[in-house]
Amino acid sequence: MTQLSLLDKAKPKEEPKPPDEIKVVKCKSCGDPIAFVPVGRKVMPVNLDVRYVSDNGRGKRLLLVSLEGKIIQGFECRPKEQGARSGRMSHFATCPNAAEHRR
Repeated sequence: MTQLSLLDKAKPKEEPKPPDEIKVVKCKSCGDPIAFVPVGRKVMPVNLDVRYVSDNGRGKRLLLVSLEGKIIQGFECRPKEQGARSGRMSHFATCPNAAEHRR
């Protein structure tokens, strides 16, 4: 067993906590305002506008990121629709220069 795997097993995994306040920055490529949300051990750039999805929505299928770092999928719906969940769209999906940042 390697030393790294021993350290990984010793640390209890904690759920990422939502930020108390979202820090808004500008995308270096397109200049749009974005925020970074922790997803696992990394952070994901997200758009600031809140979108809503539900399993019964009739809109287009979306993948959203909650402020808690959970990936939410469903069909776009109105905020007050039954079962609506809120999240923000990944900025990679909307940035015109996203291809420049792919690894």
